[in-house]
Amino acid sequence: MEGEQDDYLAARQADFEQQFQALPAAGTAAYWQRVETFGAGALLLEVLSRCLRERLRAGARRDAERIFDVIIPHVRKTIQFWIKIFDSQTPGGINQEVAKDLASECYLALWRELANAPDTFLLKGFRKKLKWIIHHVAHTFLEQEGVWQRKGVKDPTRVPITEQDSIDVSRDEESTTGLLSLTDSHSQPFGEEEVRIDIEEFLAQLDPKSRQMFYRYFYAGYTQQEIANLLHITDKTVREHLKRIVDELRTYLGGEEESRG
Repeated sequence: MEGEQDDYLAARQADFEQQFQALPAAGTAAYWQRVETFGAGALLLEVLSRCLRERLRAGARRDAERIFDVIIPHVRKTIQFWIKIFDSQTPGGINQEVAKDLASECYLALWRELANAPDTFLLKGFRKKLKWIIHHVAHTFLEQEGVWQRKGVKDPTRVPITEQDSIDVSRDEESTTGLLSLTDSHSQPFGEEEVRIDIEEFLAQLDPKSRQMFYRYFYAGYTQQEIANLLHITDKTVREHLKRIVDELRTYLGGEEESRG
């Protein structure tokens, strides 16, 4: 498994390097035409990030800022997506002004990471690192605003990291549907934090009933029978539903990178 991950990363890094080395001379019209291409043929975000850092090292800050203006449209939807998720999970929601400020903080944090971090995962797995940045900024910012509480909430809406090394549908004796290891053979060459963020993104896409069923079983400690009683369905239905969610989660974790290209 480790060898496969190393090969995967090496191939991606080779692709990034090839795109970067194929660029016209920095600062030329041909260079900007290539850097500012959108849609089909656009440079990978990892390559744009390297271009930005190269321009900063060359003392061309305005060039770096121009490249950052190219990056922003690529990340805007991701940032807005997560702000909506935090809004849905925050008691009373997030007002429009706070949401705008939070988005600005995310952009600033991304710039700081690109401009100042001596070594950044943005050059190796941009979107994975971007999600980590967004979550880190959102937790800190919303706590300061008094609208986010990470610990001690009555109805938790996030799966704690200690619960995610293995999610076992057969946690109690009533189920034998098997174990989901989140760090097994799903070709995800990333760390625990990145896996955690992917899980949250997957769960955010579930319908409310499925999400609550998942949280109650894997996080809150409900048995399948207790969940069945609450929902007025059979424990077999609960077991089958949880099995389907876990299977979909395994597919999501295993196929996410491939589907993104």
